[in-house]
Amino acid sequence: MDSVSLNEEDGALHQVHSCGFGKGYEARKRSKILDFSSTPIAEISLAPPIYVHELSSQAKSRKRLKLAEIQAAICEASDVFLNGTVCGLSPSQYMNLVHRATGLPESTVQHSIHYIGDALEHISDTVQFSLPRGLCTDLIGKDAFEGTGIVSRRGDVLSVVAAGNGPGLHALWPQAVALGYRVIIKPSNSEPFTAQRLVESLSQVGLVDYVSLCCTDHKGVSTLLETTDLGIVYGGKKTVEQYAHQPNILVQGPGHSKVVVTSEVNQQSAIKHTAECVMTLGGAACVSTSVVYVDGDVEEFATKLADYFKRSEYEKHYPKASDSQIEAFKQTLNLSSSSGSFGFHTTHTDDGIIVKPYVDYSLGDSESLRHRELPFPCVSVLPLDRDNLPSQLKGSLAVSLYSTDVSVVEDVLQLSDIGNVYVGPIPTTWMSKHVPHDGYLAEFLTKARGYRIHKEWCIGEDFKSL
Repeated sequence: MDSVSLNEEDGALHQVHSCGFGKGYEARKRSKILDFSSTPIAEISLAPPIYVHELSSQAKSRKRLKLAEIQAAICEASDVFLNGTVCGLSPSQYMNLVHRATGLPESTVQHSIHYIGDALEHISDTVQFSLPRGLCTDLIGKDAFEGTGIVSRRGDVLSVVAAGNGPGLHALWPQAVALGYRVIIKPSNSEPFTAQRLVESLSQVGLVDYVSLCCTDHKGVSTLLETTDLGIVYGGKKTVEQYAHQPNILVQGPGHSKVVVTSEVNQQSAIKHTAECVMTLGGAACVSTSVVYVDGDVEEFATKLADYFKRSEYEKHYPKASDSQIEAFKQTLNLSSSSGSFGFHTTHTDDGIIVKPYVDYSLGDSESLRHRELPFPCVSVLPLDRDNLPSQLKGSLAVSLYSTDVSVVEDVLQLSDIGNVYVGPIPTTWMSKHVPHDGYLAEFLTKARGYRIHKEWCIGEDFKSL
């Protein structure tokens, strides 16, 4: 594929261009990608809406493979993605670009990339876990002869408008390919490298008719979502408000993940647990904790948590940011009022500015703090109100209950708008390829269809292709 060029000898920037079904497209409109020191590290070309429209049209008429063939190819792509030189980048070069583009700690980048590779390798198992157990995937056989339920896609072409806060989200959309969707991925213009590498890896193993990279601007995004059957969109509050009522679009907004600490547990272990929930994944993921509700002295807990973060050995887990990003963080923090905070701290190094965890607290519940989410370790400590759990935990992607109080666990499990609930010393950042992430993706992509075929009609050669 000719979607990228890299020339280290003459110092040329890494190039990222759209690539539709194996054919690259280099647009005139360009944008520089800057790292956390504001140094250009790559260049992305942004395709116009007319190209996006044509790409969507082409997707509907591409060659189709059997699901078993697709899933076997995705499994094969895992090795290419993790170990191959893809789009001119070795694994270490690719990881370094992601690290510099996102500011995430190198360990976080490496963990996320291996999580993607693992998801590719076990894609068949993941798909089976995500489908209702009663559904059959074989169109010829005993179940089909007697009558059964089969998986039916809600469309043929899926668009994905990705965020750039970390590579981990790209572990999800290959499930759509495994279900037979043609996927057009619009990468983040700040971190397009993971999408580019994944599309190329899948193309190399025979799935060139199933994946495309579409680098474009806001106008192109609108065209993409209008011309594909279904869409997944990542973004903030404004994105959620824009697309929340469109049934063909799955919105992946802020996580607002939380920890609940009740009075009967050991406070020191609760502080350690909370710190892990806040720090892991560089504090930038939707599952990174942004609020901890404490049943007890809020100020005391916040003070001890802030002290815990001061330990120098944790500095390697903190992200880096540019001067402009840090100013934006400060402005956002100033918009929220709290009862107290422990200051916004950074460390200047020869290789960027390290952003340290920010801790504040409120003696009363605060809606503004509850809904604040920033792409670095940032947490508010608020008082737990057991009678107001529905309001305090509403819309949380992940909730970690650091509690042995069964009544609290039961009450939280009754709340229908919480994505994932973990009980005990399990951080909000815990994930498994077999466990739903805000629901299984297949819930959005598929539906059940009744199906039966008469056994005597399956004698002909034509039916063997089913």
